[in-house]
Parts: sequence; C-alpha cells; structure tokens
Amino acid sequence: MQVIAEAATITGLLAIVQTVVIICGGLDISVGSQAGVASVVSAMAFTSAGSNALTGIAAAIGVGILIGILNGLIIVYGRVNPTIATLAGLAAYKGLAQLLSDGRAQGYVLNDD
Repeated sequence: MQVIAEAATITGLLAIVQTVVIICGGLDISVGSQAGVASVVSAMAFTSAGSNALTGIAAAIGVGILIGILNGLIIVYGRVNPTIATLAGLAAYKGLAQLLSDGRAQGYVLNDD
C-alpha cells in the first residue's frame, strides 16, 4: 500500500498542476520531462549534500520553478504557441536530464537506521 501511495503521489501532484494549466486555457506537454530533470537534480543534490533530504527536495522544487518560468517566458515574450513551446521543451528537458546524469540512473536510498 505504501509503494502504491508513493507512486500515486507523484502522479497526483503532476495532475493537479496540469489541471490548473488546462483550466487557465493552456497545455503543458513537457511536464513529464520537467519531472525527470527535477528528479535527477534532486538525486544529485541529495547524494552530494551528505544525505540531506531537504536539500534534494529544495533542489527539485527550485528546478521545477525555473523550468516553469522559462516555459512561461518563451510562451509570453517569445509569442510561441504553448503546445509548440512545451513540445520542444519535452525534448529539451529530456535531453537535459540525460546530459546531467550522463545517461546513468540517479537515485538514493534512505536508511532507516
């Protein structure tokens, strides 16, 4: 039950944010790749910070905010259609996650010791 709840939490949070975007009349196709970049950065920050979970969480939230602002700036000031901009972001953020991780899995395990 806990594993199912943890998996559903990530999808649920992404769904809530996507719902707000759709209600506002937009569409964000790149949300999955954004989550991928945020998770890679979170894992890298967590492992380099001496196992501090708050650092990893803050890094993921910060990256998510920066990517969202970047998408917004491209759409508003670049006058690019949101579907096209986020479709390009989908590929770009997936590539960014691959570059940051050198194509290797990034992760960490909390010890309950």
